[in-house]
Amino acid sequence: MKTAAGQQISNTQAINVTTKQGGAMSDMEKDDNHTSDGEGSIAGGPTKGRRGGNRGGKQINRNFVLDRRNTGFQNHFNKIATDKRISKQQLRGFLSLRYKEVIATRITNLMANFFNNYNQNIDFTTYCDGLEHLFNYDENDLRKFAFKIFDINQDKKLSENDMFDLMKNCSAVKGGY
Repeated sequence: MKTAAGQQISNTQAINVTTKQGGAMSDMEKDDNHTSDGEGSIAGGPTKGRRGGNRGGKQINRNFVLDRRNTGFQNHFNKIATDKRISKQQLRGFLSLRYKEVIATRITNLMANFFNNYNQNIDFTTYCDGLEHLFNYDENDLRKFAFKIFDINQDKKLSENDMFDLMKNCSAVKGGY
């Protein structure tokens, strides 16, 4: 893509230029924010004050926002909640429907940072806030998060044994969600 001055720039840079200069969002940026008005959508539009993401070293607006009015998403939350609140054990139990216990426990423990270390049961708003925070991580932070899940033996290296254990622990999907 070229600027008005004829300088070659990447699509990411074009998004930043559009946002910085006029404040208007380009179609590309709208797509990057995963906005949708369609039925079943869980993502809303961008909001101000959100953390920017990172692609190829360039900052982009990464404003993933859950649509908290989406009844499907609320119903999904309520299926695993007791009295409209979720405990760490309930979240781990829910994840255990999809993954083996060891993976569910690792994910639950890593998500503790987003939910105030589960000091108390979390409500729908706190749950959404935590997920939005996670989804708005930049690429390096997401890699670190995934690395901590994949590094089964916690030696800060991904080895053949880690990958074997990961496949073994994820291969027997239990069903459920």
